[in-house]
Amino acid sequence: MCKKMKMIETSDGSTYKQGKPIKKKKSSSKESLKWDRAIARGKLCWETQDCTMNPPKFDSSTVRYLWTIWHVIDQESQASYAVKAISKHLAMKLGQTENICRERRILLGLKHPFIVRMYKTDSDMRCVYLYQDFVNGGSLTLLHKMQAEFKDEIIQFYAAQIALALDYIHSKGIIYLNVKMDNVMIGKDGYLKLIDFHKAKKLYKIGKTNTTIGNPTYTAPEILEGKIYDSSPDWWAFGILLYELHYGSPPFAGSDPFEVLKSIQKDEAKFSDENSDLDHLLSRLLRKDPKNRCKGQKVLQHMFFNNLDFKSLLAKKKEPPFFPNVKSESYTRNFKKVEADLPMIEYPMVDFVKRKIQFW
Repeated sequence: MCKKMKMIETSDGSTYKQGKPIKKKKSSSKESLKWDRAIARGKLCWETQDCTMNPPKFDSSTVRYLWTIWHVIDQESQASYAVKAISKHLAMKLGQTENICRERRILLGLKHPFIVRMYKTDSDMRCVYLYQDFVNGGSLTLLHKMQAEFKDEIIQFYAAQIALALDYIHSKGIIYLNVKMDNVMIGKDGYLKLIDFHKAKKLYKIGKTNTTIGNPTYTAPEILEGKIYDSSPDWWAFGILLYELHYGSPPFAGSDPFEVLKSIQKDEAKFSDENSDLDHLLSRLLRKDPKNRCKGQKVLQHMFFNNLDFKSLLAKKKEPPFFPNVKSESYTRNFKKVEADLPMIEYPMVDFVKRKIQFW
């Protein structure tokens, strides 16, 4: 049984009014019954995964967000996990049940050094739980705030890991659709991991889709135009992320999200030196026509990565340019505090909504 845990993130997706809690009626067994009936009808696929770790008995009665992420320490192994607790009531209310089950299926099928790993799933009457790696070095956003612009060598180190992860995801017939600095976490070893696969989609038959989702800053032109697309939006967003690391700000800006989207459609990205290898790569990643965009193996074979040994990178033998300040497996100081300090607490877990911190 786990005896210590912390809550470290609260979802603040734009769909939910910038993170403001949704008023929730008293939970009953009806939501759980609806969920179970949906599974029985074959519309959902959910079952508990075997795991040597004993699941904690969460007090989920006060969950007011679609999902909350807790930090859990296994008493026996002292291993840390990030447990994503998802409200069944809100999932049914917001029509997110299939997305949640898809996220679970996708993560259970992915094993890559630069992608967060899911170890098991569990559920009770109120919530379903996804047990994942606890990556406590902070996000790439935090590192970017510490140093607005990176040298090309540092960008190469991080870009190669993200590109390898995306190429692996696409090789499985999946598109990520959530590339942004907030979703790139740094482990205590200095290497990256992609997190948050709730927007990921499996591509069937023709290998294309036309879902219109994503962060405005990273939204590809083909999504705005409502066109059918493949993995191309992921490589566009990858280019936006690299541009931010290189220049300190995204190439398309505006006073509000609508202005940003207009800029993406009408404006062209500006580069200081198109003769440099990095700007050459950026200019090809940020082509508005997805047919002419650099993606997949062409990205990994670009001259910007010529002097990089991908095998040693995958084996994590290359010295990282930055090591996060992580003093222990359960260290949480690399996350931003929102309200009060969150001390280590014993069971039962009470009033946890009042004591929350979230990722940068």
